[in-house]
Amino acid sequence: MTDVDEKVERTDVGVSVEIEMKRGSGTRDQDKIKAKVKAETLGEAKADLDELKPYLREYADDLRAIQPTEDDD
Repeated sequence: MTDVDEKVERTDVGVSVEIEMKRGSGTRDQDKIKAKVKAETLGEAKADLDELKPYLREYADDLRAIQPTEDDD
């Protein structure tokens, strides 16, 4: 399961767009990544976010690859 929440807020210099991606539902089986971009216009903020998404996906894949060991319990 993957949840994605996007929040758009005004700033004094334009807009700020925040995205939160969460995978998993159990306390010990969750990955959560947040990113925020700021720009003068919503279109620029969306473009910046679109540019950022591939890096977030790669980061999420890296996080998923980390598995707890017996020493972590």
